[in-house]
Amino acid sequence: ASIRNSRSDCRLITTVRTHTSDNDENGHKLKAFVEKLESFRKMARFMNAGELIDAIYADMSIPSVLGGKSILRRANLEKFRQIAYAYSSSTGASLSSFLRYLRSIENSGTVITAAKAGEETRGAVRIMSVHKSKGLEFPVVFYANTHTPYNLSDKNASPLYTNAAGFGMRLRDESGFCSYDTMLRKSVALSKERADKEEELRMLYVALTRARERLFVTAMHSSPDKLFVDASFERACSSPYLALSKRCHLELILLALGSDNGDCYGYEIIPYKKLEATAEESHSKAIGISECIGETEELLAKRFSYVYPHMARTKIPAKFSISRLYPDIIDDEVLEISVGERPLPKAEIAPKFIRSEDSLGAKKGTATHLFMQFFDFDNAVKNGAEAELCRLVEKRFITEDDAKLVNLDEVKVFLSSKIFDRMRNAKKIFREQRFNLYLPAAEFTADNELKEELKEERILVQGVIDCFFYDDDGEIVLVDYKTDRVPKDKKAAEYKLKSAYSEQLGYYARAIEEICGKPPKSKLIFSLALGEAILI
Repeated sequence: ASIRNSRSDCRLITTVRTHTSDNDENGHKLKAFVEKLESFRKMARFMNAGELIDAIYADMSIPSVLGGKSILRRANLEKFRQIAYAYSSSTGASLSSFLRYLRSIENSGTVITAAKAGEETRGAVRIMSVHKSKGLEFPVVFYANTHTPYNLSDKNASPLYTNAAGFGMRLRDESGFCSYDTMLRKSVALSKERADKEEELRMLYVALTRARERLFVTAMHSSPDKLFVDASFERACSSPYLALSKRCHLELILLALGSDNGDCYGYEIIPYKKLEATAEESHSKAIGISECIGETEELLAKRFSYVYPHMARTKIPAKFSISRLYPDIIDDEVLEISVGERPLPKAEIAPKFIRSEDSLGAKKGTATHLFMQFFDFDNAVKNGAEAELCRLVEKRFITEDDAKLVNLDEVKVFLSSKIFDRMRNAKKIFREQRFNLYLPAAEFTADNELKEELKEERILVQGVIDCFFYDDDGEIVLVDYKTDRVPKDKKAAEYKLKSAYSEQLGYYARAIEEICGKPPKSKLIFSLALGEAILI
């Protein structure tokens, strides 16, 4: 707080940088923070979003620090990492592009569900590859089939390339029917084989470090006694060459541990034996099966045909954006797939030369609305809309690009309107008032059965009220700015705006009643395109 208050006229990061030279404990902490931030910024220049998040997770031990002992938290962190990688793999996107993508998801009201608790509970068994297990931990882990040989087939390709050895390929004779290897390609193949084996060593490390309490490593071998004899000898004279000569993870483990049981590990050989039942045992077993098959069928039919009695509730999101709300929205939501399964919007940003005029118009409306949100009443009246726009850019309320899109002609009409005079002279005014409002879920469905089922349910509605104020009589007046293009005919324009936004302003009025204890006396839409206030 003291750092923030020392220079309230500039951005927080700028203030932090000015205090890095302080010769005290806080100064050292801030200096370390800024250095860390700069290192991440450098990474962001050449890494995509997924790689950068991986680097930050590793550098700052994010899964351990933020996840702690909570399996669900760690699963959520892993899910966020997977979303970043999925986005990056499709677009090769930078961090800034990924952040814009997340904002577009947030603004569209799409829900990214958290990791499913059912998959992460202690009572569950998960089967996954070693790659998938990165970053996760489990109480007990079974690492099976460690006798499977490495897949080193990549070294047989031609042409072949590695960073260490360069490029190599097989050559063909003049006839084109015969190809022969070259020393160069063989050296590249050896380099590739070594790199693949080193990667296998890293994968083994990942596999062996997933268990918190107990790890079971299993393998099959035709001569376990010979395997242990070799392991005892090689353990006594192990070397990097021996490690690279191994063909599977089992041999690597035995090279490290030897053949004797240790304080924290032990071996158990289970002989493979095919059991064959006698004729009498087979007959009695068949009788037992026939007796219980009817009961089993009934039980399976009951379980697989079970339908959750409150299925509609599971498909209703916990929160709606006010801009997406309409009377029968729940009917549409229930008909669709559940929110958690709805696909995320496509990460497609059109190039400038093919962007439509509608998109540009929407941006102009957004920029003008941004001006209306932050502008200072007195300064705009005294010095004009242009001067106020320059001040907002200087104070970084609006970017220069957005400032170029603001429709100052419409703003000037608003400044000369009667409703603006009332707002300036209001006893108390609230601008850009954010709110959360609980509404009965039954209000948003036309289905009588669904109304009955949802009569005890409530939905959280989130929104932002442009402006409301108390007039001279102490009554509340609600004002909502609209930048929509409307017909030139005044009656047609009013009809269009009332049809589109009457319900939305009704929800705003209910929110104001919750906030202030009484409803607004009047609800107004000020159409910047029309230059007039419309009474709803």
